[in-house]
Amino acid sequence: MKRLIYKLREIPIASETFIISNIAHAIRKGFDVYVIADKVYPLETSSQKSLINEVGIPKRILKYRSESGKRRRIQEGIWFLLNPTNFYFFCCLCLRSKSVTLEHVYHLKFYEKFDRDDVFHVHFATAISPLLNLIRIGFLKSKVIVTFHGYDAYILPKGNKLERLIDDYRKYVHAITVNSQFLKNRLVSQGFDKVKIHVIPVGIDCSKFIQKGNSRALNENFKLLSIGRLIPLKGHRFGIEVAKKLIDRGHDIQYTIAGYGELLKPLEELIADYKLEGKVFLIGKQSQEKIAALLQASDIFLMTSTYNRVNRREAFGMVSLEAQVAGVPVVGFNSGGFPETVIEDVTGFIVDDRDVDAMVLAVEKLLLNNDLLESMRKNATQHIIDTFDINSVAEAYFGLYQ
Repeated sequence: MKRLIYKLREIPIASETFIISNIAHAIRKGFDVYVIADKVYPLETSSQKSLINEVGIPKRILKYRSESGKRRRIQEGIWFLLNPTNFYFFCCLCLRSKSVTLEHVYHLKFYEKFDRDDVFHVHFATAISPLLNLIRIGFLKSKVIVTFHGYDAYILPKGNKLERLIDDYRKYVHAITVNSQFLKNRLVSQGFDKVKIHVIPVGIDCSKFIQKGNSRALNENFKLLSIGRLIPLKGHRFGIEVAKKLIDRGHDIQYTIAGYGELLKPLEELIADYKLEGKVFLIGKQSQEKIAALLQASDIFLMTSTYNRVNRREAFGMVSLEAQVAGVPVVGFNSGGFPETVIEDVTGFIVDDRDVDAMVLAVEKLLLNNDLLESMRKNATQHIIDTFDINSVAEAYFGLYQ
C-alpha cells in the first residue's frame, strides 16, 4: 500500500475520540497516513491535543481547497483544463452531476495526486463526496472504505435516490464498517448489502482509563456519573430523575453530568425544580484527561441514552467502554447499540428504555452491596481489555486496508 488517507468533514472532531485514536494507531503501526478535511479547526478545540501532537497528525492534514485567493484559483483551474485528459474528466463530472461548476475542477486538481494503491477510509458517510463521482468516471482508482457511525445512517435519502446510493456503494465501495450489530441491522433494513458490512466495534486506549490505585476517598457519598452532549438523544433528564428518586429514598449520592449542549438551561431548571443543587452538577465539556479522572473517582456510570424525536438511537456508546475499563459498572437503558458493550449482570445492568424506576433499583443493587460492586468493577475492566482494546480492534481495520 502506498498511502492510507482518512477522509473527514472536519478535524479535530472533539466529540469523536475514537477517530483520532484510529488515526494515531495507524500511524504507530507504520502506515503512511494522511488526513483530508474540508474544515480544519484550531488544535485547542480538541479533547485530545496531546495525542494529536504526539503522533504528528497536524503535519499530515491535507485541507481541501487551496488557501490562495479566488482569482488565483480560477487561473489555476483554467490552466488545469488546458490538458485534454483533465478537460475530459471535467466534462464527465459535469454530466454526472448535471451541473457546470469550477468546483469540479478543484476536485480533480486536488485528487489527482492519489493513485490505485491508496486506500481511503471515510469516517461518517456524509464525508464521502466527491469520491464516488471520481471513481464512477474512472479518474480515481483507489479503494474506499466507509464507516457509518450512527447519525449518518438516519439521514439517508429516500426512494430512487437511496436506490442509486446503495447501487453506488455496491459497485464502488470496497467495504462498509459499523460499530455495532444494531447499526448493521439499520443499514440492512435500508437495503445495503449485509455481506459488505463489517461490524468492527470502537476501540479505546485502555491505558488512559485503567484505575491506578484507589481514586475514591473513603466515607464520601456515592458518586454517579454521566458523560455526553446535552441533547435529547443522551437522555440526561432521566438521570436527574434517577438521582432525585435515590435521594428521596434516603441515599447519600452525588450525580455529575459532563457535557455541553442545547439542553443546558432546561436541565439547570429541572435541577432547581427538584431542589437538587449541591447534589447534581452540570460541569460542561471536559478534556479526555479530566474525563479519565472523573471516571476513576466514580462508583456507577449512568448510560441514559434513549431515542430522540426522529427515533434515532445511540449506535454504540464509547463512554460505556471508558467507564468500564476504569472499573466503573454501567447501568443503562436498553437502547441502540449500547447493550453490546456490556455483559449483563457481570459488568453492569441493562434496564428497559426510559424506565427510571428500574434504573433506580439497579443502582441500589450496587449501592447496597459492596461485594457485588467490587466484583463488577474488576469484571468491567477485564471485559474491555479483552474485547475493545484499540490494539486488537485496529487490527480488524488493518486487515481491510491490506
